[in-house]
Amino acid sequence: MIITLSVGVAAWLGGAAHVPHTPLAVGGRWARCSAVSAGAPSIPGDAAMRPPLRRSGGGKALKGNVKLTRKAIKGRVVGLYRQAQLRLRAGAPDDARRLLRQCLRLDSQDAHSWLSLARLEADTGESALARSLFEEAVEACPRNVRLLQARAVLEQRCGEWDEAERWFALAAEVQPGNPYVSHAWGALLERRGNASAAREVYAASVDVEAQPEVCAAWAALESQQGNPAEALRVCRRGANSAAFRRSGAEGGLAAVPGTSLLLTWATLEQATGNSSGARSLLEQAARRSPLSPKVWWAAVCWAAVCWA
Repeated sequence: MIITLSVGVAAWLGGAAHVPHTPLAVGGRWARCSAVSAGAPSIPGDAAMRPPLRRSGGGKALKGNVKLTRKAIKGRVVGLYRQAQLRLRAGAPDDARRLLRQCLRLDSQDAHSWLSLARLEADTGESALARSLFEEAVEACPRNVRLLQARAVLEQRCGEWDEAERWFALAAEVQPGNPYVSHAWGALLERRGNASAAREVYAASVDVEAQPEVCAAWAALESQQGNPAEALRVCRRGANSAAFRRSGAEGGLAAVPGTSLLLTWATLEQATGNSSGARSLLEQAARRSPLSPKVWWAAVCWAAVCWA
């Protein structure tokens, strides 16, 4: 029976029977202190690092030299940060720690280095030191959403749920509707049994922009609360959003949130007896993420129900 299902699903999706696992990685542009601006880095001790002032022959040359200095320092920070990540992957946290601190000596407002260093300490069990680093980081970069969210996640991991909620709320104030903040915050509220508060967080985020991952979480919540019609409405709203269309056009990792929404929607349609609608949604998910094990497993489950 299992062999028959696997062959049938493979033939239906039009893919190979063997699906390699493709681990996800999170990346992004080199971000500075503010989550909403990406200007040139400011330089600690700027006056001490500038070339000597020249009163003759001009200000333009001096301005050009300062820009080159800023560019050189930013390039140096980027290089050191990449070395630190390589040392981390090689299992040398002490080297990574030293390199990240060099980054921060060059630019105390480099959010990537703060975040990586604080996470390094948290991952090695130094929660108190990680908290101290996050405090320094937020003081240097008060409007960086990633730092605020990471601090919230640290508190959640340590069982300090009230404190985690406070940091999630701060992150939401800085950037309302941020899908990563809203998704994580809502999940924490659900875990604490506060479904109504989780619904409010999801709804506030979707009102800013209907991001697929937030819509999927909200729809799953409504389904659990016995509101299938509302769950389906949320799924349709997410699938009609600009963010959903963008994720499909970009493909790759960017398509994952949209794929998750389609799988959630397919599960809901199947639960209400709409097998053909569920199949159509699974086909869309397969076109978006043809190598996703989650898509294949959902297709196998759908086939098992239909052929039982």
